Amino acid sequence: MLHEYVPDEADLKALLDFARKTGAGKLPPGFKQHGEQLPQPKDGLDPRPREPTISRMDRSTRRSRKARPDRDTRHEGTLHYQVVFDPSVVPFKRVSSLDAVNSRFELESTNARYVKVALQPVKNAPDRTFFWGSVLVRTRRGVRLPLPSVAPDMVIHGYRTVPAGIHMTFSKDGADNFAVTAARSRRKVRLRFLVSAPNRYFNHAVPPGLSLANVPAARRPRVPTAVAQVARRMHRRLGISRTEPLDKILNKLVAHFRAFEEGALAVNTGNTYEDLTVSQRGVCRHRSYAFVITALALGLPARYLTNEAHAFVEVWVPRTGWIRIDLGGAASELNVSGAKNRTVHRPLADPFPKPPQYSQNYSRLNGAVTGLSPRQRRGAQPRSGHGATRRLGKPGTNQGPGAQPGTPTRRATTPGVVVSLAVSTAHTSGLRGDPMTIRGSITDARGVPLVGRPVEILLRKPGSKDLIILGETVSTTGGHYKLVTTIPLAAAVGTYQVVAYSPADKKHQSSWSE
Repeated sequence: MLHEYVPDEADLKALLDFARKTGAGKLPPGFKQHGEQLPQPKDGLDPRPREPTISRMDRSTRRSRKARPDRDTRHEGTLHYQVVFDPSVVPFKRVSSLDAVNSRFELESTNARYVKVALQPVKNAPDRTFFWGSVLVRTRRGVRLPLPSVAPDMVIHGYRTVPAGIHMTFSKDGADNFAVTAARSRRKVRLRFLVSAPNRYFNHAVPPGLSLANVPAARRPRVPTAVAQVARRMHRRLGISRTEPLDKILNKLVAHFRAFEEGALAVNTGNTYEDLTVSQRGVCRHRSYAFVITALALGLPARYLTNEAHAFVEVWVPRTGWIRIDLGGAASELNVSGAKNRTVHRPLADPFPKPPQYSQNYSRLNGAVTGLSPRQRRGAQPRSGHGATRRLGKPGTNQGPGAQPGTPTRRATTPGVVVSLAVSTAHTSGLRGDPMTIRGSITDARGVPLVGRPVEILLRKPGSKDLIILGETVSTTGGHYKLVTTIPLAAAVGTYQVVAYSPADKKHQSSWSE
C-alpha cells in the first residue's frame, strides 16, 4: 500500500457520501483509498490468532507509566506483534507514550489527566489517511481501558460494537495516550472503529531554517538538573550545539542512535543513560530511551513510544507538529499476527541518516519477519500517485496519467482534436506538507470547453527532466478543473513550475500546459 498518495474524489466518494448523510459516529460499509478497497472489519467476539482481550486484569495489555533504564542490551528473541489497524502500521502501533524524564533517569508522562475526545465527521482531507481499527475489550462500567492509536493527532470518526448498542466514550491524556470507557460491563466486547491521521506524522518533514528557538516556550521540556548535566556531556560528545539548525540536530541524533548494536555495554560509569549513549549498545528500547533524554535536555519535545514488540520515538517539529522516527531494533524474528487480508501502511523512506546497523532490521520489515506476505513487505517508494517521481521520455509515449510522459508540448503526433490546456492559479504557502490548490481550464483549439477530460498535475524544476506528481482530477462545467492537494514532503527545496498534462484518447490529442 502506497501511503504518500493524495486520493482523488472518486476514491473517497462513497465514504464522503455516507458522511454527508449520517455525520459523526456511524461507520460506512467500506471505502476505497490509495487504490485499495478497505471494507469495514467483520471480526466478531471470537479472537483472531494470538489476539488479546484488553482488560484491567491482563498485564500484557496494560499501559506503561514508566520506562526504567536497564542494562540488558543483548539481542532479543522472537517478538510478537498483533495487528489492530487496516492498513496496518506494523510495528508502529502506539500503546504507551512517555514524554518526560525524572531525576532517577526514568521516563514518565507529565500530564496523566484524560480529556474527552469527541467523534468527528469524515471530511475530504487529502492530507490525512484513514484506518479501520478492531480490538477486543473486557469492559467494566466507567473503567478506562487503553486504546491503541496510529498517531498522536488521530481523529476518531465512528465506532460499532459487538454486541451492538454499547455506548463507548473516548479520551486521551497529555502524552496522547488514547483510552476508551464503556457505559456497562461485559466479559467481552468487539470494538470496531474508523480513524484518520495526518500524513505529516508519518513522513518526517523537517522544514529548513528552523532552530530550537522556534520551539514555543510552552512546549519546551524541562529536565532535572542531574539529568541536564549528564546530557550536556552527551551533546558535546555528539557534536551538537543548541544554535545549529534543527534539521542538522535531528540528523546527528538519528545517525548516532540508529548506529546502536546489540551486545554488552563498553563502559560502566554508574549511569545507564550515559553508558548506553557512549557505548552505542542496545535494542530498540535502549536506543529510544537514550534518544528521548538527549532530545529533552536540548529543549526539544520528544516521546518514547512502545507496544508489545517495538519501541520508537516522536519529536515535535515547529510548523509541522509531531513526527514519528524509527531508530531500529535487534531481534531474531518478528512474528506478525492478524495481518491476513489487511494492507500494510508503508510511508516514504525518511530523510534521516541510515547507517549500516539500521539497514537490516525488523522495524523496516527486513530480515526474519513472518506473518506478512511478500506484497505486504514490499518497498515503500510509490511508483505512481502523489509524491511519486518520473522522468520525461520520448515524444509520443503519453498513454494517460500513470504512464511515462513525453517531452512537454502542446501538440502530440497522434491524430485527433487539438487540445489547449492551461494552469491559471496555484495557491500555496510553499512549505512541504502544506495545502496547495491548482485551478485551470481545458478547451479544444477553437476555445470550446472540454468536460470530463482527465488532467494530471505535476511539478517540474525549470530545465529539469524530473517530474513530481501532485495528483489527478477531471474537468467539469466550462472546461474548468481544480485539484486540492499538498506539497510532497519528499520534494527538495527549490523553485518549481506547475504543469498540467491530459492524455490522448480516441478523439483528442494529448496536451501539456505551457
